[in-house]
Amino acid sequence: MKQGTLAERLVALLELEFRSEPAADGVPDRLWDAALWDLLRDFLSRSSKGVRARLVAAGWRVAGRDAMDIPPVLPLLVELVHAGSLIVDDVQDAAETRRDGPALHRVYGEPLAINAGCWLYFAPIVLLQRLPVPAETRLALHERMNATLLRCHEGQALDLATRVSGLAHYEVGPVVAETTRAKTGALMSLSIALGAQAAGASAAEVDALARFGEQAGVALQMYDDLSGLVRADRAHKAHEDLAGARPTWGWAWLAETTSPETYDTLRDELARAHTAEDREVVRRRLALCVTDHGRARARATVDDACRALRNTFGSSARVDELCAMIRSLEVAYGLA
Repeated sequence: MKQGTLAERLVALLELEFRSEPAADGVPDRLWDAALWDLLRDFLSRSSKGVRARLVAAGWRVAGRDAMDIPPVLPLLVELVHAGSLIVDDVQDAAETRRDGPALHRVYGEPLAINAGCWLYFAPIVLLQRLPVPAETRLALHERMNATLLRCHEGQALDLATRVSGLAHYEVGPVVAETTRAKTGALMSLSIALGAQAAGASAAEVDALARFGEQAGVALQMYDDLSGLVRADRAHKAHEDLAGARPTWGWAWLAETTSPETYDTLRDELARAHTAEDREVVRRRLALCVTDHGRARARATVDDACRALRNTFGSSARVDELCAMIRSLEVAYGLA
């Protein structure tokens, strides 16, 4: 497989595995490109943090295997699933942008974008069948990936159906936490568990890494939500969430740190925010209330995850490297 950036490797993988043979159906390549491949190349070539690919490789190493021995396809599988989820999520949320470019449905239309996103759910399942691992390991990986996809869709359903305008002070925290665990947490959990399971780790080790991955995913979502509130260059993310009245960590932290009356006041102000200027006022007030608490909660989530991981694996350079990678998310989101 072609070496290079994560984006180059993802595109090269799909071209190699699914387009290596000349078309035998008589359909010109330009039609297949317009239907699917132009969309895939466009989205997958955009820059990303590659956190999930790095977690797969980390799971492989923590399980005791050499980094040079990892199957090249393995770290890319969850990145493909994640890409598909972003494309579909953007349609469902009517998002404008993604990864420094227009959301895919803004360029190619909703039907083609939905189809490309769904295609990216299934391609990794096909690629799993070709992994050079024992048959029983391959089956276990299939079961884990399928269970994760089901859980992610449950989390997405809750996210799509729930609005902060309909949540009381005491309800918003549990809703945000469960949505985060079922979406971001589940995919991060899958990433590191996939690497460890493919490497032959014990069931107890895989479970411990899966729990770590879920907590790391929760921390990532916390940093993502917080960055939209406090960074001007990411304010568009907060504006999309506010325009859709989505339950985010900002509202969960507001409920944790203020009275029900204060929470209700700002929630009701959001309901009256019909313009971008109105939503900017809400964003600034929410940031003022929750920034310090949110940063502390994200850090504590990472610390708890690392502490639990060391209880299973002890202290080692590989565990330290993994914890350092998750702690670096705060810097990656410009919050340190």
